[in-house]
Amino acid sequence: MPARIMRIADLQPTDVLREQQVAYYESLSRKELAALCTPQVWHTSEGLLVSDSNNTLGVLAKTGRKTIRVEYADVRQVREEDDTFIQAIIETARQLKNRGIYSPIDLWQA
Repeated sequence: MPARIMRIADLQPTDVLREQQVAYYESLSRKELAALCTPQVWHTSEGLLVSDSNNTLGVLAKTGRKTIRVEYADVRQVREEDDTFIQAIIETARQLKNRGIYSPIDLWQA
């Protein structure tokens, strides 16, 4: 996946925050947190969906971080074997939108 810098507020989470992971991530500095992994983002008809590192993005958003380097992929370039995976993250994104969660920032208010 090619890398891009994106605004955290523009990304749609596809998972809820998990207490144990968040407690660990909050103990790290922003630099350590950013070095852990590169979030994966899929551009779909449902928006820019975060398929990996939802918790990391949530913690970074809470600390005031505005942008992040992500691994970016367009769903039109998806391999057939990944289609089930993409449909699963689209469905969970819809469920979170129904709860009013439209960005990693919203995860903290859910």
